Amino acid sequence: MKNRIFSIILIMALVSVSVFLAGCSEDEPSFGKEKTFLGGTKGLEIEFMNGEPPEEVYDGGDFPFSITLKINNKGEYDIPEEDVLVSIQGFDAEEFGLTLDDLEKNPDEDIKGYGINPDTGEPIEPPEYYVTFSDLNYQGTLSGNHQFPAVANICYRYLTKATTDLCIKENLLDTQDTSVCTVSGKRSYENSGAPVQITDVEEFTAGSSAVRFSFRVKHIDNNGNIYGETGGDLCDKALANKNKVYVEVDTGMEGTLKCSGLSDGNSGEIILTNGERMISCTQEVRNPSNRIKIVNIELSYDYETTEETDFLVKHNPELGD
Repeated sequence: MKNRIFSIILIMALVSVSVFLAGCSEDEPSFGKEKTFLGGTKGLEIEFMNGEPPEEVYDGGDFPFSITLKINNKGEYDIPEEDVLVSIQGFDAEEFGLTLDDLEKNPDEDIKGYGINPDTGEPIEPPEYYVTFSDLNYQGTLSGNHQFPAVANICYRYLTKATTDLCIKENLLDTQDTSVCTVSGKRSYENSGAPVQITDVEEFTAGSSAVRFSFRVKHIDNNGNIYGETGGDLCDKALANKNKVYVEVDTGMEGTLKCSGLSDGNSGEIILTNGERMISCTQEVRNPSNRIKIVNIELSYDYETTEETDFLVKHNPELGD
């Protein structure tokens, strides 16, 4: 009987752990003192505030209303206010007494990302931010009720920081001594919370005086669009600017670092194909010794997401037909 009770308790405990682990998503920041970053696969998220826009308004120019968007930074990059642009589309601005410029604005302050408590590793959650478009008012007279879409578009400049490590040996061709590390093989890596990240890091021997390592740049969160930040305006939607990411690799080592596809050797703009691109780098080793060397990688890009709702403009019967 005791064994049966113990078995039931054990099963319940295992189920609880499974449920907890299932609820831990890569989308949300996690924590631990041993971590460099909190992680997560999101940048900015937007949503319409309840009642803004209202579900129903009236025509005739006597029913002003506002549209308010809440912005949450789910990643770990602080964005200057000038690098965030919010716009509303889906209806004719002039019909609602505004101009196109009135339906496009920057936030009033920088958008802070998640921080990390260095003592506990716990997340420091950023505040929520709000952008309001005021004084919308349907000016005309409708023959009947009409449903309008409201599409919120947010474009912002974002940065992913990533780290991995290289195994440097006094004899790079020695595969027997594994006391510090092994040159050839997969490498662990970490990314700051962001929609574009590095994955699949591997290192290889490249002769007696060099090592080679590769990593994949990947669009993890497929709910947005990527644009090169060197295009000028935020989210320059020219076809030639789509799916571009600027990559910078820093090993902190003496000697030549050359990465395939990066125009400046250790930095340059790449184009993601089907949401990803493999990069291979060769690092000259001038001072060999048995050690681990940290590699820092930065990915910068413009990112765009949208959110949609709708509202009803009703004909005011007091206005007549």
